Order: sequence, then C-alpha cells, then structure tokens
Amino acid sequence: MIAGQATTSDHERAASYLAKVPTPSNGSRNDTLNQTAFMLMERFNLPESDLTSLLTDWAAGFNPPLPDIEVATTIASALTGGRAKGVQGSKARQHNGRSQHTTPTRATPLRGNQTPPQAPTITYDLSGVQPLPEPIPNSTAQLLQSLFQEG
Repeated sequence: MIAGQATTSDHERAASYLAKVPTPSNGSRNDTLNQTAFMLMERFNLPESDLTSLLTDWAAGFNPPLPDIEVATTIASALTGGRAKGVQGSKARQHNGRSQHTTPTRATPLRGNQTPPQAPTITYDLSGVQPLPEPIPNSTAQLLQSLFQEG
C-alpha cells in the first residue's frame, strides 16, 4: 500500500462502519459529525479526501440537513484536530494488507528500584509581570484551610 493511499477494503470498511452510525438528531448534528470524523480518522488509515467524501455523503442524510458550509467546516475542524493530536490511523494497523483495529497497550509497571522518567523542568520568565496584590487576610486563609481539612 502506498502511504496516504487507501485500499479498497479500507474505504469499504469505513463506509460500512459509517452506515451503522445512527443519524443524529437536530440538536446534536455538529457534535456527532465532529466525533464521527475524529473516530474515522483514528480507526481507518484513509486519506483526508476519502474521509471528507465519506462524511459529506453521510451528513447529506441528516434531517434536517446541515448547510454544506457547516458540514465542510465541521469536518475540516475535526481533521485539523486529529492531525494536531497525531491520531491518523492510530487505532488501525496493517495486517496482511488490511487495516485492523488494535487494542491499546498498557504501560509496563516499574519494578524494584526503577525510577519513573523525569518530566522536563519548565521555567517561566516573569519579568515585567505585575506583583500580586497583598496576601490574603488571615481569616480567609483559615477559612480555606478549614474547607480542605480532612474530617
């Protein structure tokens, strides 16, 4: 398979899956379209043009229909978000020429004296920032402490 080019089976499987997704009601069309676009992007290793085509055809069945520009904008937003999160095909893998859904793996627990990897140290430049106002009054501090004490 050439990178970025879907096989017929990928496209057919995505279309079959999409045909089983219930048509959303009037108040949830945009959200459902967005979520479905993101999910298709994760589960099927399809080019964005194929995803857009499939989703546009599916959205044409909404009752009442969404305006074409709203459909295009919602799909584009979902695909942009998916690209930013790196989900394209993340839940699909190649096996004998076919994409298949995979189960995410869990992190391996630490053993013995192993230490977890350290997060990078972040420093902030606070030059030019206005100082905070006077510290909170003692009574306010006592109130906050009493709210978060056990018992």
